[in-house]
Amino acid sequence: MSGIRVELISDRSLLEEVWRLRYEWLCVESMFRSPQDCPAGIETDEYDGHCHTFAYFVDDSLVGTNRLVFDSHRGFPLEEHANWPSGLCRHTTWEMSRFLVDKRFRGNPTLLCMALGSNYRFSREHGITDWCATLEMELLVGLSRLGFRIDLLGNPFYLSHGHWALEALSIPLLPARIALAETATYLSS
Repeated sequence: MSGIRVELISDRSLLEEVWRLRYEWLCVESMFRSPQDCPAGIETDEYDGHCHTFAYFVDDSLVGTNRLVFDSHRGFPLEEHANWPSGLCRHTTWEMSRFLVDKRFRGNPTLLCMALGSNYRFSREHGITDWCATLEMELLVGLSRLGFRIDLLGNPFYLSHGHWALEALSIPLLPARIALAETATYLSS
């Protein structure tokens, strides 16, 4: 797997491609959302106007995405099903959501490291000290293996198709995590 890259999306056509992939993964593959909720064949929601979206590529093929949602008048997505975690400052926290990787690459540590490293660097450059998220257990294990400290804030629940997730968790972006960002920079050059 030689050509891995992570991009912060600024191009509308690439953003629409990400939304089409989100539709395939969230509405068709995992049935997290009903396809009837997304009749145009793209998966979007009210938070897409209040986030930074990343795309992951392997040999120029889009294989994954995530977004970092910032606080707005809409709040955060996790607040739809959990209370805001006490102790987290809303203005220095972003919610990582819609973290999706093609199943062929989900176990690839290089891709995961580059994706998270890019998110980490971008967050730190913008003064962000914490991420919060609702994550599948598989990704939670991957974050832990990469050295992220995970503070569990909720209870596990069943998503679908044998997937479990946690209601809410906090991921402090500690300075000790800089090694992850430096590794991602090294791997992408």
